Amino acid sequence: MSIYRSHRDRSLDNDMAWERVLSKGSAPRPVAHPVKDWSPHRKASPFNGLLPVSRNWLRTLPVPLQPRALATKYPRIVNLIAQHWHDGVTCHAYLDQLLVGGRPNRLGFPPDVRREILGLREYFVRGLLASRTSPGSGE
Repeated sequence: MSIYRSHRDRSLDNDMAWERVLSKGSAPRPVAHPVKDWSPHRKASPFNGLLPVSRNWLRTLPVPLQPRALATKYPRIVNLIAQHWHDGVTCHAYLDQLLVGGRPNRLGFPPDVRREILGLREYFVRGLLASRTSPGSGE
C-alpha cells in the first residue's frame, strides 16, 4: 500500500486552492493510517512539496494541461517530471513508467491523476516529434 493513497481527494476546480499550491509550493499533507512505520529504515525523509523549479515549469504548460491533481496529490512526481522535461529519452521513459509501472501490489493512480499523466505524455511526445521534424532540425 502506498503512503500517498492515505489522503482524501480535494476539489481541484477551486482556482484559489490551485493558486495556493503554485504560489506557496506546499501540498496538503496526507492523513496517516496506522500502518508499519518504515521511516526509521529510510536514509532521509523524502520532500513531499513542489519545488520552485516545478512551480515555474507548471506555469509554462497550457492551462488545460497543468496537472492540478498530480501536483496536489503527488508533488514529488511533478518535481521529477519538471526536472527531466527537457531530456527527451529520460522524461518519456519516466512518463511511461508512471503509466505502466512494474512494481507488484500497486493499485495505480486515481483516474484524474492518470488522465493528467496521459495528457502530459501526449503533449510531451507531440513536442518531441515536432522538434524532430522542424525545418531547423537537420533531418
